[in-house]
Amino acid sequence: MFPKNFDAQWAGRTDPIPVVLDGAWVNSLGIVRSLAKLGLKSLVIHFNANGIGLASRYAVGLTAPSPWDDPQGLISRLEEVGRRLPRPGILFITDDTYLMVLARGRERLAPYFRFTFPDAETLAYLMDKTHQYETALRLGIPAPRSLPVRCGETAAEWPEQAFPALVKGLSGKQFFHLFGKQTILVDNRAALEAVLARCTSIDALVQEIIPGGDDELYALGCYVSPDPHKEPVYFTSRKLIQIPPFFGTCSVGESLPCEPAALQGLELLRAFRFHGAAHVEFKRDPRDGLYKLIEINARFWKSHALGTPCGVNIAAAAYLDMAGLPPLPKVPQRNGVRWAAFSEAVVQRMMGDADIHLGRMLPFLRPPVTHGLWNWRDPLPFFRYLGNKAQTVLHRK
Repeated sequence: MFPKNFDAQWAGRTDPIPVVLDGAWVNSLGIVRSLAKLGLKSLVIHFNANGIGLASRYAVGLTAPSPWDDPQGLISRLEEVGRRLPRPGILFITDDTYLMVLARGRERLAPYFRFTFPDAETLAYLMDKTHQYETALRLGIPAPRSLPVRCGETAAEWPEQAFPALVKGLSGKQFFHLFGKQTILVDNRAALEAVLARCTSIDALVQEIIPGGDDELYALGCYVSPDPHKEPVYFTSRKLIQIPPFFGTCSVGESLPCEPAALQGLELLRAFRFHGAAHVEFKRDPRDGLYKLIEINARFWKSHALGTPCGVNIAAAAYLDMAGLPPLPKVPQRNGVRWAAFSEAVVQRMMGDADIHLGRMLPFLRPPVTHGLWNWRDPLPFFRYLGNKAQTVLHRK
């Protein structure tokens, strides 16, 4: 089913239409709000009507089958969408599962859409963290000690002196969906094997912990054109606060110059022959001062919208390139700008999340700061998020 006014939303549009999947979270809000700077309205898709991206004033919301439950149904739905759009759509992806499903369905989608990501083979190779670290070391880029553990295997090779250690998924988001967190800290071998015993159908990665706080995490955020003659559009930043601390996702970040992240990140992406939006994260090891690879995300990441007030609008760069339009004027990156998920943190704290310490975030909320969720000109996604959280609490009772 399509909304009654679906076709009217695009009447008279002569430009390609941005199509954003998944509309669940602030990644999608960052895309639609950044593209609104170009005067564009986006089509935002989620597997139910509660996705916060669907509530934006800059979006037309639509539901489609879940890539986890019905990947072929999702592709069929997108074919229907493509046939209804007056111009080819440009796909913007915020989730690893959506990314792989759409990449594998590229042949069916190609008549209707343009892709801000590479082919499925390139993505599958890059998203395997074993290949990320092997490629980094081959290029002379530092990386933490890591051990891939295929499902059903043990980590007998992991040395006793390397505890405590981290366990994370080797590729995609299956680990997160199983455990409800990106990484798990293990203090000893028994704890490690207990985690691995639950990974009956997914591959895992055991990794050393690099000392230092959240503010030692630096990143390259970029868009790389499939045209090798075009320069990458990028900015560099660092995290200030993660939730949960040390092993969570970005809650406060800031733009700043970081040449090692830029040079090493771009070199890695070139080695993978990657094009599209990407976030390459490093941690500066205080023991030797080296910037060591943490991971590559080959899609629009949580805080990509930090680049927009810095003068580096990643979503706009991707759109203009795919649409065959001139790029925005190149300007120096504006440093000292912050991005914060503060309103998200307030709601989570109200719901009883003990990992949230709002006092730590307050000093970083002075201008210039962009909020990932709250926006005075686009407030409805915040209230959609609040309602979703309230429903979650009620269901628990």
